[in-house]
Amino acid sequence: AYYSEDMRNKGIDPLLLEERGDQEARDYDLVGLKGKVDLGLEDPAAYSGDITFKIKIKRQLETLPFYIARVRFPGESEAEKSPKLFINSVQDGSGNELTWTRFSSFGGLAVLPKPAQAGDVITLRVQFLNYDAIYSLNPSFFGLDRGGWLPFVRFGDFIDEFDLTTRVREKYEILGVGKRESETINDGIRVTRWTSPSPVTFPTVIFGDYISDDAGKYKATKTDGTVIPVRVYVDKGSTKALSGAEDVAGGARDIRASALQAIATQASVALNLYKETYGVDYPFAKLDLVADPQGSFYGQAPASLIYLGFGVFRGEGAVAVQFGGGAGISKFNKDVVAHETGHQWWGGLVTNANDRNYWFVETMAEVSAALYVEETQGKKAYLAKVADWRIVILDNDPLTSVQNGYTTWAGDTKDRLRPSVANIYNKGPYAFHVFRSTFGDAKFKELLKALAQDLQHQEIVTRQMQDVMEKVVGGNMGWFFDQWIRGVGVPQYAIFWKKRQNEQGKWVVEGSIKQRVVMGEDKVELKGVFYRGVAPLTFVDLGGKEVKSAKPMLVQGAETPFKLIVADEPEQVYFNKDGEILAEDLLINQSW
Repeated sequence: AYYSEDMRNKGIDPLLLEERGDQEARDYDLVGLKGKVDLGLEDPAAYSGDITFKIKIKRQLETLPFYIARVRFPGESEAEKSPKLFINSVQDGSGNELTWTRFSSFGGLAVLPKPAQAGDVITLRVQFLNYDAIYSLNPSFFGLDRGGWLPFVRFGDFIDEFDLTTRVREKYEILGVGKRESETINDGIRVTRWTSPSPVTFPTVIFGDYISDDAGKYKATKTDGTVIPVRVYVDKGSTKALSGAEDVAGGARDIRASALQAIATQASVALNLYKETYGVDYPFAKLDLVADPQGSFYGQAPASLIYLGFGVFRGEGAVAVQFGGGAGISKFNKDVVAHETGHQWWGGLVTNANDRNYWFVETMAEVSAALYVEETQGKKAYLAKVADWRIVILDNDPLTSVQNGYTTWAGDTKDRLRPSVANIYNKGPYAFHVFRSTFGDAKFKELLKALAQDLQHQEIVTRQMQDVMEKVVGGNMGWFFDQWIRGVGVPQYAIFWKKRQNEQGKWVVEGSIKQRVVMGEDKVELKGVFYRGVAPLTFVDLGGKEVKSAKPMLVQGAETPFKLIVADEPEQVYFNKDGEILAEDLLINQSW
């Protein structure tokens, strides 16, 4: 992920380096998918498909690899199921049978009739059967791997043309992405056709025997007033009460029907808020949220369908008693729905071109959740969330940048993922809070709208976000991205000050603010590295009253002097007291 000095000195456009595809994405882009799948009709753990794929070639190819992802459960490091993929036929767009070969139990290689060139769009029809690929914790819950359960479909694909027909047994309801174009029941089989006017990412499906509910009288709408159906689903097995380990193993999760409407309402409120915030309508026809009995406290958001761990449906009391959860889990549960709904814009409307630019998908969803907290609970709650981001960042001391947080080693901890999580879920969002504090609410809101409107329906890289920010600000923002997104470390400030009373009886406060940038648990100083930051001085008088400086200070370089006049004698002077800049604890009249 880090390009060599030789590479950087060759004058190559940094944007070109950022745009380089991941290893598994350098051959093609999947741009269209049309066909049908039968799910668990003859074998409850198997499904078959007849799918026509439209594939855009990215470099000269004579063969094309394909594979099925292996089912993994949240929190598990090893696959619980190993699918056995059998290909019945691979045909080109004219119906000619193509040669193919198997290279694993879940993948193969199709031989093209003639070499395909970069830019070509080819059509492949694949008929297949996949065994041991549907997982079920109980008789009312059935899921498939979300990382790519169809050949040629990968997690990050942006599929422009989507038309999928699913068939399941009549007693089950199926949930999918996009729009439920039609649904019929024939001879005990439920047939559902899914389409989408907006490109979709990783087209998941799930089916089961559910209870469901919506937001009641509260409606989510598009700009033209069209109502967005929002519905929450829980399989009936998960509603059973818990009385022992045997019930847990059998899929019981004690989810109460009364919890569903509150979650649907949270999602609906978020949809309406983000429509206004980003100035772009929700890109899909409906939003379904479904409980996942395999995961406790988590969420995942394919296009128009959100998975929520069963713990998200718990009240605060149950979280504390059953899971030993404290404030952290309670806060997570209050805005996880808002975070996952934010992914419908960040991940659904705008997606990442490669793994090295995945950071913004989670960062912007978390920014969205913070705005939801501010809208529903007030500015104080928003600032408390910002403060929580800071705690996580400083507790984990990531050794890599936000941009590389998803792909490179970030430091040794008991939980190897924590530094990476701190980067993309906490430091990235904090960077946008820094922008807000530096440029004000009006510019911040303008930035959010511009990012969504300018980048919608694109697979983007970090440099494109910088371009949008520069358009909004009207100047170069390379320094901002170099500090907070591409850079490592956190600044630390030390303030030195003294006071004297002038002839008018007011108080002259003068001094300087020193700066260094440190990284890692040992706070290693990055020699010669200094951040640019803007934050006010706060003066606390003898009675404890706080007054902030009328103008914030621009601090840059090793030391920044200041001199101000205040009416009341200060007992203490602070810089960046309310965390306008992400920084280590402030040192007062002492150095490091």
